[in-house]
Amino acid sequence: MSEFKRPENGYLGEARSKALLSKNFWVLTRSVDADSADIIVQLKVETTQELISKRTKTVELGYVQSKYFEGKNQVKILRSYVDDPEAPFRKGFFALVHTDDAEDRAVNYFFTAQEIQSHWYLNEAKDHYCFSLTQDREYKDFRNIPPRLMRDAIEEGIRDLKSSVESLISRGFISMNSNTRNIHAPPGKYVLTRPYNCPTAIYIDSEGCSSPLDPRKDVFPYSGYFEWGYEGTAPKFLATSILTHFLGGDIPDNSAIDALFGYLIVRLDRYSPEDHEIDAEMILRALSYIPYPSTDITSQAELKELYEITRKKYDKYLSKS
Repeated sequence: MSEFKRPENGYLGEARSKALLSKNFWVLTRSVDADSADIIVQLKVETTQELISKRTKTVELGYVQSKYFEGKNQVKILRSYVDDPEAPFRKGFFALVHTDDAEDRAVNYFFTAQEIQSHWYLNEAKDHYCFSLTQDREYKDFRNIPPRLMRDAIEEGIRDLKSSVESLISRGFISMNSNTRNIHAPPGKYVLTRPYNCPTAIYIDSEGCSSPLDPRKDVFPYSGYFEWGYEGTAPKFLATSILTHFLGGDIPDNSAIDALFGYLIVRLDRYSPEDHEIDAEMILRALSYIPYPSTDITSQAELKELYEITRKKYDKYLSKS
């Protein structure tokens, strides 16, 4: 085999990928080979004015790793290029793998990051996703897919990535400017009230100082307001905002939000003329899957064990000083 075969195959893979992508996208390249982005694709715009209007917006980019192989040769991509520590898979990342059939006709295989995780296999060291053609792995569903489907998948991935980036930026800004609880002080209580029939949540700290509960739209995108006493979006929004505040700004996982929502917030009387007060004990019980109103857990070993596990898990948020 020629000693130049590897760089030749690399060039051929990139050239074919650019030819496939350039009809529907602006194709860009970096001056360095970094983060497995051989090719960067950008959504096209139709006018100069549209281009100017995008200067202050999040850039719409996708990242394509291109490969060329011959016969049964193996193709590898580092897991760190495909996986995302903050999400199930890396959004906006794709692979275009090229080869030739027995008649020297061009063949390509197209994959999203999620499809690489699902359909490629890991090498022995578990640090690369690998692709090769065998009798058991023919990848027919990914072979020479119509350009329209490839375009749609890339556009969807680019917009999904853009949305995620904008959400992270928004979350960082709101988190930085939100009035979160000081977890080094004893937890206070949350008062759910209706001044002028407007559902409102107020936090009163251990020293009696009060402040409105910030609506955490960065964690739970929602344009409405707080509510309680039924299964709906507004009560879920309230549960998310209370728990994020209770944890001092740390983002709760979905299971914890669901527990507070299902075992406490939806069980409050929506039409009660009296205010509802929620303290740390009520929150911990809900996170332990103990339904409101209070259940005696002293004689129920299973519930008591769940409660102790939950209390230990959230101990750092329960300062007694």
